Amino acid sequence: MIKSKKNSVIVLIVAGGVGVRSGGDVPKQYQMIGNDTVLNHNIKNFINNNEIDHVRVVINKNAENLYLKDKIISDKLDYVFGGKERKDSVRLGLQSLEGLSPEKVLIHDAARPFVSDNLISRILNELNSEEDEVDNKNAVIPVIKMVDTIKQTHQNKIEKTLDREKIVAVQTPQAFTFDLINDFHKRADSENSDVIFTDDASICEYYGEDVFFVDGENENIKITYENDIKHFNNILLEGKPKQMSKFRIGSGFDVHSFCDDGSDSIILGGVEIPHDKGLLGHSDADVVLHSIVDAMLGAVAEGDIGQHFPPSDDKWKDVDSSVFVKYADSIIKKKGAEIENIDVTIICEKPKISEFREKIRENVADILSIEIDKVSIKATTTEKQGFLGRGEAIAAQASILLSL
Repeated sequence: MIKSKKNSVIVLIVAGGVGVRSGGDVPKQYQMIGNDTVLNHNIKNFINNNEIDHVRVVINKNAENLYLKDKIISDKLDYVFGGKERKDSVRLGLQSLEGLSPEKVLIHDAARPFVSDNLISRILNELNSEEDEVDNKNAVIPVIKMVDTIKQTHQNKIEKTLDREKIVAVQTPQAFTFDLINDFHKRADSENSDVIFTDDASICEYYGEDVFFVDGENENIKITYENDIKHFNNILLEGKPKQMSKFRIGSGFDVHSFCDDGSDSIILGGVEIPHDKGLLGHSDADVVLHSIVDAMLGAVAEGDIGQHFPPSDDKWKDVDSSVFVKYADSIIKKKGAEIENIDVTIICEKPKISEFREKIRENVADILSIEIDKVSIKATTTEKQGFLGRGEAIAAQASILLSL
């Protein structure tokens, strides 16, 4: 039994097909790639992802023994039986989630065993984002743009060439607000329409809901034919990497002067620290978060904090700097980047940072929704040299590593 909670994200893996085109004695989702089944590769991708609360697999009732034979044991995982067609399996799977009251659901075909954390994050980040004058994005799917020339055929002849700039190939997982996609599947079933829905996004299109997209990944291949299984076994899992990760490094530096404004504390990393002086700054003068923002923006070549939040704009006066961090985080996520680690050095004579170090680490990790072991906070002095050594100001230097 899993605990239902606000903002929960549940993955529905559709694995009820028979997969006869892929060859073999069992359906393709139960065939082996490397040392595990296609389905289990899928499951591991999601249960090991920190953004996913639970995974429910929809299987064919007649294949329960196959599923249980290599079943993964996890508190984040369970299964239900599907229906005759894919649309029936999805509908039944969604209905089985109603008691858990998820906010978002990812619907994924078990035939795509190598979906990445990066793609999952980008899809979820786009879902319900309030940008581009769109109040809510209730349906988001990954797509691949066409690079080949696309032609329309009829009876073994070419009819015409299509505009490939307007054509994309669709992948899964597809993300939806749960109530919306659950309602659409129920409506489609009750209306007994002859319309063929080849994916879940097409149901949204049919009922007039806007569907948005993010760039998919070439490695997120769908297994359809026997050669696809051979391809993964012979190439992807026998010593040759799928794709080397790309990395981006950013650095940031910020200084704020102390002032006698009657304050009895300063803010560092979003944590209030007692001190006999305040800090001069347009916002909250948080040198730790400001240096992190500059490092994040620099890593993806998006300027600096002053360009995005100019001190001349009263809108940002006295603002909590976590707003700036979350904004920078949305930019790097749109670029498809993921934070690998952040390293910050605070430079000052006073106050002493050591007793607040862990609180700052925890707060930075919480703001960015990353693991605390990705955040390092250190402190040093200048041995009483210069303006920092004289206690006139405080500074912070940040470095960040992003993976793409």
